[in-house]
Amino acid sequence: MRPRDWMLGACAAAALGGCAIGPNYQRPETPDVAQYRMDTGQLAIAADGDWWNQFNDPVLNALVDEALANNYDVRIAAARIDQFRGQLMVARSGLFPQVNLNASATRQRLGTFNGTPFASFDGPRNSYQLLANASWELDLWGRIRRQAEAAEASLWNAEYARRGVVLSLAASVVQGYATLRGLDAQLEVAKQTLESRASGLDIFRQRYEGGVISEMELSQAQNDFYVAEASLPQIRTSIAQTENALSVLLGRQPGPVERGKGIYELQAPSVGADLPASLLSRRPDVLQAEQAAVAANAQLGAAQALYLPAVNLSGLFGAIASSPAGLWDSASRVWGFGAGLTQPIFQGGAIRGQVQTRPRSAPRPCWPTRAPCWRRWPT
Repeated sequence: MRPRDWMLGACAAAALGGCAIGPNYQRPETPDVAQYRMDTGQLAIAADGDWWNQFNDPVLNALVDEALANNYDVRIAAARIDQFRGQLMVARSGLFPQVNLNASATRQRLGTFNGTPFASFDGPRNSYQLLANASWELDLWGRIRRQAEAAEASLWNAEYARRGVVLSLAASVVQGYATLRGLDAQLEVAKQTLESRASGLDIFRQRYEGGVISEMELSQAQNDFYVAEASLPQIRTSIAQTENALSVLLGRQPGPVERGKGIYELQAPSVGADLPASLLSRRPDVLQAEQAAVAANAQLGAAQALYLPAVNLSGLFGAIASSPAGLWDSASRVWGFGAGLTQPIFQGGAIRGQVQTRPRSAPRPCWPTRAPCWRRWPT
């Protein structure tokens, strides 16, 4: 058969590979109301993107950016994205022919009685090879495509995991910063209260010395002053603890944290009173769980495709000569084409085990009828 016929056959076989074994993932349908009691456009702005910028505090924005840059969980999540992106490239590479170029040069001398009686007088021999070989597994049953689908879902799973880490870290920084500014406001109020109680205590002491009030009223004023004075160390301790917790989130040594706008000056993002159910579909943890289901569903199809035969095409073209210049002679050229088919007969339950490790949501097929096998393969 001519090489042209081989290429036509390969293209025809590839065209037949439009189907893929296994169930296609379908997102569960959830009922949606026709109209919400509030405008959801504002919610979409508040829930997505760098939402902490809406507080309109440059110091807070800088603290969140510092935490995202120094946090190791975010770095690990970003590195996992690169890892799964590489796995996706590896999975998709199986859809294309694999071409390799091999070049070798050898010099050898045969033994005295090896082959012919004159082998020892032939002297050393040189051999030069320059070969290009290609191999291609036809994805007739969609096994490779299912593996690529699973790898892509795993990539999105890692991306949503990173978004969840970023969202959680930013929320923790914003919450800690708001708590810190609230404690600062409490400290200012406590200081003002202490000054007021000190002024009032002086007045009560003067009135007591003048005989206007009794000793009990003076003692009550002194007690109020001491209570206000005792609250200051507690608030300062809470401020120091909050600063230390924020420093851990920021990836720095425990110490003071920069302040920006006061607690009453922060512009909190506006959120409607009634949140729509569709907002849940944008949560990173929900999207991450969905992509895990997509990957498991695709892996089920890839495992089921192992029951069917695998078809491989291979080709070889190059030259073999006794000198480098002879590699370019037409007489030194070698070529070959071939096709192979591999049909699993007995694997000791390995394929069935791979299918059983996948989710049970879809019926497992009984080959060759592809009927559901719930009774034949008990869970």
